[in-house]
Amino acid sequence: MEIRKLIDLLRATIDPNQRQQAEAQLDQIHKIIGFAPSLLQVVMMTDCDMPVRQAGAIYLKNLISNSWQDREAEAGQPMPFALHEQDRALIRDSIVDAVVHAPDLIRT
Repeated sequence: MEIRKLIDLLRATIDPNQRQQAEAQLDQIHKIIGFAPSLLQVVMMTDCDMPVRQAGAIYLKNLISNSWQDREAEAGQPMPFALHEQDRALIRDSIVDAVVHAPDLIRT
């Protein structure tokens, strides 16, 4: 996952004129293996603007809340998306360190 593109998309979600298009692009790429760890990486970048980091933290929180566990598909419905085990492992390995080093605006 290209970090610079992800930063640009997160920045665009803050701009009311670009928000819908940026969110649509994020919805398309969030299923790519490596997306969630890349998002965590953006959140932890000290040289990235705080609003972008906050947008990334919110998106990551929602992604984890909705997609962490594997779920059964209901009859006639497509299989619900779940984060790839590789992504879950990478997040597990780095989330505690990320929270410890995150500024208060990101943690709250």
